[in-house]
Amino acid sequence: MQWLLDNDQVRIVRNEQGRIKTKKHRDYFQEYQVLDTTNKDQPLRLAHFHYDSLDAPMEQFTAAHLKIAEAHLQQFTTERRQVLTTLAPIDYVLRRISDPNLFLKLETQP
Repeated sequence: MQWLLDNDQVRIVRNEQGRIKTKKHRDYFQEYQVLDTTNKDQPLRLAHFHYDSLDAPMEQFTAAHLKIAEAHLQQFTTERRQVLTTLAPIDYVLRRISDPNLFLKLETQP
């Protein structure tokens, strides 16, 4: 991700809606979009940072992971979308965000 940012291939934007309540896990997440600057800012990935509460400090996320943006998936066949959205255990390791500061630096500081 850092290489893509450094070479102006993508940019990251914060969802201004703020933290969104999940239905399944009963927590909250802040979403960021990873946009493809080489293709008219088309969404490539979404980053979700999960929190136990609406007001938890930004550094105290409980999970941080990448997802494929729905808009990006739409360019593929139904079969390919199925493959890309079916997760194996290794996917949870590969989707984990290893450098949260790439995203958290977009948060406003108190």
